[in-house]
Amino acid sequence: MSKQMTWDNLIQIFCANGKQTTKDRKLNEFKQKRWHDFKRMPVADTTGSDFLELIQKGGQMTQVYLAALQTLALDIGAIGHHILPKKHWPKIYKEQKRAITEAEHRMLVSNLRTWRWKLFLQILWETGAAQADAASFRIEKLEGNVIEYHRQKT
Repeated sequence: MSKQMTWDNLIQIFCANGKQTTKDRKLNEFKQKRWHDFKRMPVADTTGSDFLELIQKGGQMTQVYLAALQTLALDIGAIGHHILPKKHWPKIYKEQKRAITEAEHRMLVSNLRTWRWKLFLQILWETGAAQADAASFRIEKLEGNVIEYHRQKT
């Protein structure tokens, strides 16, 4: 590979793969200001401290995409070795996710003034749906007392 290959070249290759929603998600990450200077940097001149600086500016997704870019650079031969070895990457601590409790749900509903929002929150509570999933509910899918929906994330 040419010494003139920049990270932006690799980002374009990386963003070309996947479903359209995946491509859009990738492009949204790389539009962030933290990537601006990094994209112009030649791949061959990049150091581990450049990676660490970018990781410091971003969050978990920045680290995930940066690791994927390093792997792509290795796979296509743009670099011959890891720029930042795996043992030097900062640890990712995942936040524990949980549903809201019934008490939290009741508090949310009690603080609302409009019946539409109360009804919407009640639908979320009763179905266990995420907001995006519930927003896609259609009356045509209602059969008797059953609402059929498909998770958008999975």
